[in-house]
Amino acid sequence: MTSNRLPNDLSDWPRDPMAVLGVRRGADRAAVRRAYTSLLREFNPEHFPEHFRRIRDAYEIVLRQVESSEAWQSRQQDASDAAPLDFESAEESDESDTIEQQAAAPTAPTGKPAANRASNGAASLARWHDDLDALWNRAVARDTDAYRALVEMEARFSGRRDLCLRLYWLLVAWPELDAKRTACDWLARGLRIGGLSGPLAELYRRELADHPEEGLSERCAELLECEAEPAPLADLVEARWGAAGRLEQFESISEDLERLRARLNPAAEETWGRLVLSAINEMCWSTSPEMQTLAGAFWAELDELPHLHTPLRYAMDRTETIRSVAEGWNLLRKGRGTTEELLQLVRLSALRPADEVAPRAIQLLCRLLADDQWLLDIFDLIHKVSPAVLAQTAQIIAICGGVEPAQSRKDADHIRALAQLEIESHYRSSYDALRRHLLRFCVREQISPETLVRLPDVVLVRPESSNSALIRRITADAPLRLVYLAHRALRM
Repeated sequence: MTSNRLPNDLSDWPRDPMAVLGVRRGADRAAVRRAYTSLLREFNPEHFPEHFRRIRDAYEIVLRQVESSEAWQSRQQDASDAAPLDFESAEESDESDTIEQQAAAPTAPTGKPAANRASNGAASLARWHDDLDALWNRAVARDTDAYRALVEMEARFSGRRDLCLRLYWLLVAWPELDAKRTACDWLARGLRIGGLSGPLAELYRRELADHPEEGLSERCAELLECEAEPAPLADLVEARWGAAGRLEQFESISEDLERLRARLNPAAEETWGRLVLSAINEMCWSTSPEMQTLAGAFWAELDELPHLHTPLRYAMDRTETIRSVAEGWNLLRKGRGTTEELLQLVRLSALRPADEVAPRAIQLLCRLLADDQWLLDIFDLIHKVSPAVLAQTAQIIAICGGVEPAQSRKDADHIRALAQLEIESHYRSSYDALRRHLLRFCVREQISPETLVRLPDVVLVRPESSNSALIRRITADAPLRLVYLAHRALRM
């Protein structure tokens, strides 16, 4: 990583995302994350919201580039993992040696020099790839015969994940090419070959996110029986449970956990602990008392393993937060006064990545802010029932961009004059009436309530003792602040 001292003035920042992060081309994920973390320490999101957005955007762009590069390198490695026989000439051959093995032999059975055999092996490999490319070009033109030939090639030279990947993309684009298989069939076959790792694993996780019903399929369940290292197995299981959670099929999560117990505990105890926490994260949103009890039992089981608390401390802290939010979420679902769509977004934001949440959050905020006084009532109810849910709602707003309110575009004297005209007349009103006028004023003038009440010479900050309590109440009014930040989020 290069030295990266960015100026405070955003107009002087470079346009290249890598230059923003200060990493060289070819940097790995760890280097990119270190650069991102370092910049966040320098430009705290609370004090530099615009800088934070630029840094976050740069980080996401560079991370996608790194992931694409790693996927390409993995595909290249896949292509050399199991060197195939020549597609044209190997059909009648009884030899089991790969081309590379043949080329490495000192002398051919016929007495030909090793150099000749190596040359023949390389030529055979080149012809095989030429045949593969020719069939691929025909298949992408929707040639059914070419697709069938690729299927036959995959069956003959089993162990080639790159062929499974090509066949997957063909059926994604044109499912009608194969009446017996789906695109996910090829992903599953490639995953079994590769021990649940590689680019096919990431594609399958995306399929589970986009089509949760796949997570409950027998095909997905069978993948859990594959021989695989604990880490890629856990990645697949968590993606499957995420799909089950979306469909509220929590029983399958507890069943999977029991199936995996003997395989991972104690052989891979830390991975096992990670999966227990993931199961709790999903199951605690169930309205079933049985599932709630079971989630509590899993948590108690981890509590009896203190040696795992240190390596899993961050994951355990996150699970405690999720359980607190889920408890309030269940109470709110039983009552009235909130919107089901907002509650579902609260759950989604607690479990899923920000990029999955943001589009839905922005759409919902646009609708709710059409009547921001009603939204204020909703936030008041949430705050009364569960401050934890309101805190999670604040995270949703932050995802949309409302990290910190910008300063008003008008000078302080102008703001004071307007406040005296529009707010002071309501100074003796009830707090509920005052805050509603205050909200309208702050949204229009783009100044946060807590900033406004601290301006000198505004009636609300005069030194009368009665005002001190009012100022504290406005400053601590979380629902009022969140409605204001929601407006700010949609303007950024």
